[in-house]
Amino acid sequence: MELLIDFALRYFMIILLCVLIGLVTLVASIFVKKRVALINTVGCLAIVVAILLSLTQYTSFAELYSKQLNEKTDVQSVVIHVGDRESITVENKNEIDLILADLSDVNLKKDPKVKPFDMDYYLEMIVRNQIGEKHFSTEKVYIDLDENHINSYRVLGKRNHLKTIESLVKGE
Repeated sequence: MELLIDFALRYFMIILLCVLIGLVTLVASIFVKKRVALINTVGCLAIVVAILLSLTQYTSFAELYSKQLNEKTDVQSVVIHVGDRESITVENKNEIDLILADLSDVNLKKDPKVKPFDMDYYLEMIVRNQIGEKHFSTEKVYIDLDENHINSYRVLGKRNHLKTIESLVKGE
């Protein structure tokens, strides 16, 4: 029983989509009397849903963090944690801009197999956003990253998004 519940929770969206397609087929069969037309309609609907679901897995770093990190954001500091060993605090605006520039062009794909806490680097950014006239919100943005992943996303393409971070860690 526990295995069945675990399976249902893991594949909830797929099960929900199958039930939805079944219900659409049932309702459409009332209005569409020809079986071939019904099969074609449901098949097209299933293909469109599959395409839309696959498109939602792709994003960019800029889109992923658009609410926390945008043009109006003031990044006050970045703390770079290297595993459990050390941490480096960056408060120089030029270095912070270089880190953000390295990350901003990265394209990402959702990767359910990745474990965000097993990354090489962990960034802790203190950001300040204006939420109204003379009202600001200061919050921390946490990012786990390594050469191939950012949080639970896989980095697409060969981008050197760790260039500035690695040079700061090495002390260059």
